[in-house]
Amino acid sequence: MNSYDLSRAFINFSFENPTKIKPNHYALYFFAIEQCNRLGWKKQFGLPTTMAMEAIGIKSYNTYIKTFDELEAFSFFKVLERSKNQYSSNIIELSKFDKALDKALDKAFIKHDTKHLIKQSESTVQSTVQSIDSIIKQINKLTSKQINKLTSKQKEGFLSATKKGIEFFKIQVIEEKPKNEITTVELYPTFDDFWDLYDKKTSKPKCQKKWKELKQSDKEKIMVFIPNYKLSQPNKKYRKNPETFLNNESWNDEIIQNQNGETEKPKYFAGRQTKEDIIANSTGWGFVDKNAEQS
Repeated sequence: MNSYDLSRAFINFSFENPTKIKPNHYALYFFAIEQCNRLGWKKQFGLPTTMAMEAIGIKSYNTYIKTFDELEAFSFFKVLERSKNQYSSNIIELSKFDKALDKALDKAFIKHDTKHLIKQSESTVQSTVQSIDSIIKQINKLTSKQINKLTSKQKEGFLSATKKGIEFFKIQVIEEKPKNEITTVELYPTFDDFWDLYDKKTSKPKCQKKWKELKQSDKEKIMVFIPNYKLSQPNKKYRKNPETFLNNESWNDEIIQNQNGETEKPKYFAGRQTKEDIIANSTGWGFVDKNAEQS
């Protein structure tokens, strides 16, 4: 069980049950996944009520409890021990939810994109035909005197190109209207989605080539992995170049956490360091070892 499997199952469920899932469900469930990840993927862990409410922006305790109970009813996690009030934690265990069909999300994207492309093609064809109709009407309004002013060669070429040629082109455009054809669409995530999310723009052509060679499942894993990777390495200067990231399949790497269960932050300092900085760097980010300080 990992964050990719859990988030994928949740989104599949939301596509199949759009009337059930609300934004608060997304916020609370993904916060629970993040909490589990920070604690080293414990099977059973505490979900602090006050911390969760603050993190996801829910002000009402009743709203939070309603959202929490509905997620339990949907079987996304099991409640092992309920909190007594909003200042204590619920002890929960994440469930590997499998009620949704595996390909529900893919089907939804394909269905939406195919309909959009067909409608766009129909609109373009209709606009082209209307323009040609307008040209033909203008030609038909020419008076006999205007036509007589043309030379014999001009008459022959002009009338042939307008009445015969344009009508022929009109027929060709109508025949090109799609008829239940299978449209190839690019599924999410696209290369642009990856490029914008990773946010270190070097060697784009090579990255595009490598991206096309990846499996769909790997692309989706990458999109889940990158936010946590960026948290562990906020300074893009010290992140891997995107080409290196793709070539080494770095989305399968472990994100190292310190002994306090927090994501490791880069230990780079600009300028001179204080004594407290040196101690914090040797004992864990942001914590000062008083014994070391005294010694």
